[in-house]
Amino acid sequence: MYDYNPVALKDLPLVAYVRLKVADNSSPDVVARFSIDGGGEVYGPVVLRGVDFAAANQYQEFALPFTYKGNSPFLIFQFWRTGTTEVFIDAVTIFTAPQPIADTVTLTIPGGNYRGQGVWVRYTDGTTFTPFREVMTVPVQPASIVALAQVAAGPPMPLIVTSPCVRANWQVVQTEPWLNGVAEDGIMRLGINHNGLTAGTYNGAITFAAPNEMQVTIPVQLRVVEQLFVTYTPLVLR
Repeated sequence: MYDYNPVALKDLPLVAYVRLKVADNSSPDVVARFSIDGGGEVYGPVVLRGVDFAAANQYQEFALPFTYKGNSPFLIFQFWRTGTTEVFIDAVTIFTAPQPIADTVTLTIPGGNYRGQGVWVRYTDGTTFTPFREVMTVPVQPASIVALAQVAAGPPMPLIVTSPCVRANWQVVQTEPWLNGVAEDGIMRLGINHNGLTAGTYNGAITFAAPNEMQVTIPVQLRVVEQLFVTYTPLVLR
C-alpha cells in the first residue's frame, strides 16, 4: 500500500497505469488484483489472470481510471497476490484522462500547480502507448501575427517573433508558400512574399524545430488588400 497527498488533483478524472509482471503467465486463474481508494471511493479491483500477461518476467501496464474525491488526505493503492505465482510491482504512473487531439491542444495544469518541471505526455490509439515524452512549452511573443500587404506592392517589412528558447540552429520544418522564416538566437524573423496573391485573407502557420525535436508553431494571418492608406494621428504637446 502506498499513499500520497494529491490535493491539486481533487475531482479531476485520472488514470493510474500500474506496471506489473509475473514469474509464470500460463495460469488461467487469478494471480493478482489491485484497487485504488480515491479519497472515499474505491475503484476496481482490476483482476488479473496469469494469461492476461503477454509474457512471463516482463513488465506490462494495466490501466485503472479513477477520480480523487478528497474525502481523505491520502490516495491509496492496494495490491493482492493470489496463488503461488510471484507478482512484482514496478511503478504506478498517474496521468489525466486521455483526450483526443486533432491538431493542437492547450494543456491545463491541474490546480494551476505548474512548478517549471515540464509537462509529460504519452500517446495512444486505445491499445498501445508510446513512451513518456516531454512536450515543449516554448514562450513566444507575440503568440500569433496578423500582417497587411497591398496587391502589386512590395512585401511588408520582416516580422520579429521573440523567444528565449530559440537558437540559430533551429530550422523551418513547415510553412506556407507565401511565408518564410529564419531563426537567430532569441528571435525568429518572418518574411512574407504575397506576389501573385489576390485580395483576401490567408491563414497559415510556420513551425521552427530544434535538433532535439523541440518546436514552436506561430499562427500567421495575411490580409491582402487592394490599397493601403496611411493615416497619422495628431501629436498634442502640453
